Amino acid sequence: MVTGSMFDIQKEIDLCAASGGGEVVLPPGNYLTGTIFLRSNIHLVIPEGSIITGSADLADYPAAADKFSDGIAQERGRALIMADHIENASVTGGGEINGQGGKFPLEGPEFPLRPMLMRFVNCRNITLKDIKLRAPAAWTCHLRSCENVIIDHLDIFSHANSNNDGIDIDSCKKVEVRDCQIDSGDDAVCLKSTAAGACENISISGCELRSMAAAFKVGTETYGDIRQVKFCNCRIMRGNMGAIKLFSADGARLEDITISDVTVTQAANPFFIRLGSRGRCYDDSPQKGAGCIRNISVSGLRADIILHPEAIRSVNYLDGVPEYAHNCLAIMGLPDNPVENVSFRNISLNLPGSMTGEPQDAGIPEFADGYPEIGYYGVLPAYGIFMRHVRKVDFSGCDISLTAPDCRQKIVLDDAREITGI
Repeated sequence: MVTGSMFDIQKEIDLCAASGGGEVVLPPGNYLTGTIFLRSNIHLVIPEGSIITGSADLADYPAAADKFSDGIAQERGRALIMADHIENASVTGGGEINGQGGKFPLEGPEFPLRPMLMRFVNCRNITLKDIKLRAPAAWTCHLRSCENVIIDHLDIFSHANSNNDGIDIDSCKKVEVRDCQIDSGDDAVCLKSTAAGACENISISGCELRSMAAAFKVGTETYGDIRQVKFCNCRIMRGNMGAIKLFSADGARLEDITISDVTVTQAANPFFIRLGSRGRCYDDSPQKGAGCIRNISVSGLRADIILHPEAIRSVNYLDGVPEYAHNCLAIMGLPDNPVENVSFRNISLNLPGSMTGEPQDAGIPEFADGYPEIGYYGVLPAYGIFMRHVRKVDFSGCDISLTAPDCRQKIVLDDAREITGI
């Protein structure tokens, strides 16, 4: 379905692809359409003044052949811009793609079927540049099992419905995200591994991130390994459920992750690492036991966290948990499977503090097989650093300060060995 213009986007794409490929340039206008299928060797140019607007009718979005269930058991697959097993393609131009996500239901049988804005599956050599992405009904930009992708100067505003992630990189290789502005209702940039293959050689740099959930997250869907990841020179302006999170819940080996030169100004907590053993599968692969988290390097992290009730409220999963309870750096492994070989160098944490009453002890739940969000653990026993089931963690040049006094200890260690620098 295409209305609002005599220019049929899908027809022009198919004609161009049949002749060997090239540019398909949209004339100025507003194009109301269902799913558009991108083809190999097609460079879709959406210039300023052109808008692709998604239909509000779910019937205009065919079910994807590779539909899957995500970490909260919702079916995914439909999309406004869809690319499946293509190569050498791009979407550029300065224009806008708008999903009208607010017109899709927030509950009921159609809620989990609502379309993403852009989806690329098993694709190679893809470029997304200088596009405004607005109002998706679900995730904004999803890459699954793709290779050699450049995402450059995307402007994302994603608050129209629910689970509105910004960019999801799932079981991909060689992906570079640079200089993007992302303001999302869910995670801003999220790495996943729903397939058995590794998600590796991923770089995120120069981005400004705002999120009602996590600004930068690895997980929760973590079946395949995730390695060789760089997150650097980014500004986190809001992370209502945390600034940076690294999770392995389904058997993945998270290793060789480098985070450097990041500033945080508003977040529920500056940094959270959690190794769990949920054991979820996302296809017909066998269930895996616990994976590992190791070889994590963090340097130049500057967190000057503002205590803002509207920003922190969403982490309070447990009754009676104060809104400031999670503002510490936390690392949690498993009793027989610790997080290991982590370094924090030249970091500065200015945290809100202000908890009063009796100091808390370290008796928080293990919660090894659950959804690994920090809000489920209750009040953490430290205002600065809490670590449990860890080995070989080094803090070199770590400064922790408080905006207001706090009754908790600065540092609490539980089953933590070979800890240096603190």
